[in-house]
Amino acid sequence: MISVNHPAVDNQGCGPFIVHRLLTLPKLSLHQLERQRAAEFGHQQRRVEFIKSRLLYRIVSGNDTPLLNKITGECVWPVGFNGSLSHKGGQVVLAYRQGTAPIGIDIEVIKPTHNSALERVVLTKDEQRLLDCRPEDRSSLFFIIFSAKESLFKCLYPLTRTMFYFHDATVEQITQQSIVLVTQQQRLTAYYTKLVIDKQSYVLTVVSM
Repeated sequence: MISVNHPAVDNQGCGPFIVHRLLTLPKLSLHQLERQRAAEFGHQQRRVEFIKSRLLYRIVSGNDTPLLNKITGECVWPVGFNGSLSHKGGQVVLAYRQGTAPIGIDIEVIKPTHNSALERVVLTKDEQRLLDCRPEDRSSLFFIIFSAKESLFKCLYPLTRTMFYFHDATVEQITQQSIVLVTQQQRLTAYYTKLVIDKQSYVLTVVSM
């Protein structure tokens, strides 16, 4: 994974990985098949996110072929390459690299609210106790764990084709830059970094095998 030198793209380090973020809309055109897919989205925001993600892919990959999706939702990456896309709050990010090792990324807005119902859906009881012990970091830690589990699913599902949910992945350890997650008899490390974009706080996570 390498940095991309383009005025419309920002390169963000996340652990040993580089994630690319679209800064502005470049003067590029989508492939006809991508335009057709974009037109199928009834929701304007989802259509814009799709367009941004394909333009970002075009710049990072240097590839003019369309980036389409399987019925199950995963992107069909070029042979010999793998990647992952995520979008939230108007931000679109991409991890892209040569090789077949799966990778998953996720970006989330860090909200200052405490949603007990959502915490119960996402966190195990041990993870909830962890947040209880660190009330000053509660919101930040919650969205870090939430995002890490999302990235983990994106990484593993294309490989295993096995559905799993938030409680099927458990946090074993958290450091200032990474989280060790255990699921499906596997132990994987999710790297994370915090971003402030236009005064809004985000967390970005990456998981790979």
